[in-house]
Amino acid sequence: MNPVDVVTIEVEHATLSVDPELCRRALLHVFKTEKVKVDQVTLVQSNHEFVRQLNREYLGHDIETDVLSFRYSENDSLIDGEIYVDLDTALQRCDEFGASFEAEVLRYAIHGALHLTGLADDTAESKAAMHALENRHLAELGMM
Repeated sequence: MNPVDVVTIEVEHATLSVDPELCRRALLHVFKTEKVKVDQVTLVQSNHEFVRQLNREYLGHDIETDVLSFRYSENDSLIDGEIYVDLDTALQRCDEFGASFEAEVLRYAIHGALHLTGLADDTAESKAAMHALENRHLAELGMM
């Protein structure tokens, strides 16, 4: 199947976006490197309000977050899911981390993709491991 068919990018922010092809390339890189197969993954570039609404509605957390991932497939060997990236947060925080807006958005997208592969970041150790993987993928994509 054509990679364009398995990873789709939707821009649902009124004023901000990152090149959909760059986002697609980043996600495909993660899935290939992590050796997972994808049925269908959609990345949605969105805003504070919508991502917070999803967080509240589906996860019961009434807080802002930079990225949300939802995995729909029950088959561990084939990923079907969605990633929602908060572009407002990326714009607000990229300078804090010394990153470009695009690199910050890709970090969130990569983070979401890693969650779809089954990785968690619920402990200090797993959070550090995931951050290291994000850095590796960003570097391999020439974004660090």
